Amino acid sequence: MDDKEHEEKIRAMSFSSGKNTMSIDDMATIQPGLARIMPEIGARTWKLFYAAKLQNWPMAKFQYKEIIGLFELLVVHGSSLLPGSCVGPGLHSEVVPAAPQGDR
Repeated sequence: MDDKEHEEKIRAMSFSSGKNTMSIDDMATIQPGLARIMPEIGARTWKLFYAAKLQNWPMAKFQYKEIIGLFELLVVHGSSLLPGSCVGPGLHSEVVPAAPQGDR
């Protein structure tokens, strides 16, 4: 089976959420884009900043993980405006060492 046959089979599939049924194309159209995700990243970034400033390391760690997850979501969905290399060790190496050893 070649790639074209695989693609045709996948496009013919439908997936049920229990409330409705959607095709792959339907699901692709409802995926979040930069207009929704970037404001959420901004809000979580300032929460991370102030949590770290107040040494609330559990909250800072939570916000950090959520931010990374949002960047990964953008990369997975293939945003043409966001290179895959933007999520990597750079951000992690800057944020994590600032937390006390027991809170990492």
